[in-house]
Amino acid sequence: MKRNSSRFVRCLILGLLLFPTAAFADAGTPMMWLGVFHLFIGNALVGLGEGLLIAWLFRVRKLRSILIMVPANYTSMIAGNACIGLLSYHFQSAFMGEEGFYHVLWALWLTGIGSWLLSVVVEWPFCLWILKDKPNRGRTSAFASLIAQTASYAVLVPLYLSAGSIDLYTKVSRDPSLQFARDVHAVVYFIDPNDGGVYRICANGSNLQKLVDAGLTNYDTGLFLGPGDWWTNIDLWAYRSSREANDVLLLRDLPQVLPADIYPSNILPAGVISPSTNGQESIQKAWLLRHVTADLRPPSDRDWDVRTGFWPVEGLRATKAGTGERLHLALETPFVSFSMNNATVLPGNKVIFEGGNQILILDIEKRVIGLLAYGRSPVVAVGNCP
Repeated sequence: MKRNSSRFVRCLILGLLLFPTAAFADAGTPMMWLGVFHLFIGNALVGLGEGLLIAWLFRVRKLRSILIMVPANYTSMIAGNACIGLLSYHFQSAFMGEEGFYHVLWALWLTGIGSWLLSVVVEWPFCLWILKDKPNRGRTSAFASLIAQTASYAVLVPLYLSAGSIDLYTKVSRDPSLQFARDVHAVVYFIDPNDGGVYRICANGSNLQKLVDAGLTNYDTGLFLGPGDWWTNIDLWAYRSSREANDVLLLRDLPQVLPADIYPSNILPAGVISPSTNGQESIQKAWLLRHVTADLRPPSDRDWDVRTGFWPVEGLRATKAGTGERLHLALETPFVSFSMNNATVLPGNKVIFEGGNQILILDIEKRVIGLLAYGRSPVVAVGNCP
């Protein structure tokens, strides 16, 4: 009976640890569930393991060691969450600007190491308490904390990696020169998160220019293309996702046009939406533009189906018709996450989209990605760059 109970407990613990990987997207992300589990239950399990390890290595009483290391882990979790909040803000303000996209991976390594060191320092006084009767207890307890945290992180790091995703940095190569995009004939309009201005940049990364000082600093604002007079030209609009706000006309008669052989003049092009006449329509438009992909390829060339998800771990997914070949790009970690949205597919299977206030361009076939600009809510118009 005792053996069966022990087996049941082990299976229960294993099931709880594996639960995040089976969470459904509409109920949150595995990372979110793992964080909640870690906060309320996981710390007790980690403290139990660390207490047993210290008791075994340094020959102290098991119960005393466990009862001290469990609150030690909750204390470390509180301190760690506070630091993660500060570091996440620092990521957004420092690593997400200019060339920040290319620095995220090594920044994650440094932050992970810093988190491990913080745990060693925070839990050292608790180890000192456990080993108060040992000779050289200062040095011994520091070593005990180092061993305990190393063992814990050897379990937690793979667990968090399995719950999240860093595919954005492992499944494609990064090209700061944007050589792969030099033959892309399109213009990207976007909002600068800092000043709220509307900017324009060529899809090959050249000719960055500020067009309108629009003051669109609220994240719930965004850009879209709307039909102009008699539907013969295209205008640039801004939505303000609010029940009281109507859409705002920013620029008339964009110089870029959609190719006539792709979209005849009597057909509304993909990515071009009529302006809203009330705030409720604007709210619906905000959801549509962020999560529905605009496809500017000729219908005969749409071999890749590209979609973005609501949660960071869903990221950007591309599936090739006929072969079933897939590409999934996402970034979700405890320190920084990107929501992929506002995607536009261009001829040649190039995709321009937003990821964490970064305007990115992806070549699906070549598996290459690059940073166009620091910005959000990109809209794309096909044509020669001015």
